[in-house]
Amino acid sequence: MAISLLVAIAAVLAWGTFYEVRFGTAAVQRFIYQSWWFQSLLGFLGLNLAVAALQRYPWKRKHLPFVLAHVGILLVLAGAIVGGKFGIEGSLVIPEGEASRTLQIPVNVLAVHQPNPGVYREFRTRFETTAWNHRPHALFTVPSHEGVLQIVVDRYHPNAVLEEEITDRGTADNPAVQISVHRGGQEQSLWLFARDPNRFWASSAQAHLLFLEPNSRAHLDQLLGRSKRKLLVNAIAIVRSPSGGLSAVLTGLGADRRVIEPLQVGQSYLHPGLELAFEVSAYYPRAQVEQKFVNRDNEVKAEAIHLTAMSQGEVAAAWVALRDSVELTLKGKPLRIEYRPAVRELPFSVKLLDFRKIDYPGTQMAAGFESDVELSDPARGLVLKRKISMNNPLKHRGYSLFQSSYFEGPVETTVLAVRNDPGTPFVYAGFLVIIAGVTTMFVRRREP
Repeated sequence: MAISLLVAIAAVLAWGTFYEVRFGTAAVQRFIYQSWWFQSLLGFLGLNLAVAALQRYPWKRKHLPFVLAHVGILLVLAGAIVGGKFGIEGSLVIPEGEASRTLQIPVNVLAVHQPNPGVYREFRTRFETTAWNHRPHALFTVPSHEGVLQIVVDRYHPNAVLEEEITDRGTADNPAVQISVHRGGQEQSLWLFARDPNRFWASSAQAHLLFLEPNSRAHLDQLLGRSKRKLLVNAIAIVRSPSGGLSAVLTGLGADRRVIEPLQVGQSYLHPGLELAFEVSAYYPRAQVEQKFVNRDNEVKAEAIHLTAMSQGEVAAAWVALRDSVELTLKGKPLRIEYRPAVRELPFSVKLLDFRKIDYPGTQMAAGFESDVELSDPARGLVLKRKISMNNPLKHRGYSLFQSSYFEGPVETTVLAVRNDPGTPFVYAGFLVIIAGVTTMFVRRREP
């Protein structure tokens, strides 16, 4: 029976290795290693070993190596089960100069917050454990004084990318043009919005692309060359007149300026100074921007879910990415839904004093990371200052803090891996007992 169990456990571990490569560590931990059936396999193996050892009771001196080996294996199995059941593992993300005690654990939750009538609920999710299932149809029920709120997650994308679709189905004025630029056998297409201060211009193929909407006749004359003021050099400026027609102004490095009036949608034009061709592929006076998530593959990298909230016959739906939230309205009342990692508070806080990235000489490749931290434990009246590096963790109150990663930016941010495994002493003790059993076996063989 023990041989059969060991073969089964080995097969599961082999499967788990491939599963982790495809879906990630968090998924394999929850779907396999922390599952009830895998823990049952380990428990049944421990029971088998215990019965095998008890069959030889009362033990004699010659049975000592046998008993020690079995006891050691039982301790290792007990440590694995205790660690899988009660262990804590997560990440502590701390910007430089700030302190945090909020641990992000590798379990995602759906948090529902309805300010009126003051309802807040968290539901643990398991979508990443079966990442191939893109239509989970998971139902979450939130009872309240005004009835039952139901939330259905009908789509799950493990590796989602946000795509934008521009349509002409808008109801408000929002002029937009799609410009296609051709140069040297290459083509680039992009959208410009005249009334969006962040999207009315772009750069492409050494040209400045603009979509302008003059607010006065004088401004229109200026853009079309009827004044002495100059436009940006090397530019392709699409100009929308008050009547809704389109014109184009092409400029070079000098004072040369070419005006195309009127501009025809779908017709190709040549910029004489930059040796490129362009055309306005589409023109929507009332453009509407619609965003949707598209899944790339089953690798768990950028998760997103589509949910539908229902209450008293009213329905609202939206996409929400991991670590993001969405605001919905049901019956005229706000509803906020978050999809994020679960968090728990540590019994102490950690402040990042300084973070250092050490590169290999002459390169920008990281050779190591170091974090100078200050640990504050008010319950014990303790303040510690330590340096955490790749092979130098900080240990306190059963927690081990390892240097894991970092984020670059105006403020450097360190990522510390935090682990608290109550099963570790059992595992260490088990290995020591097994070593003692093997040593005793060889010593006993040498006895006459």
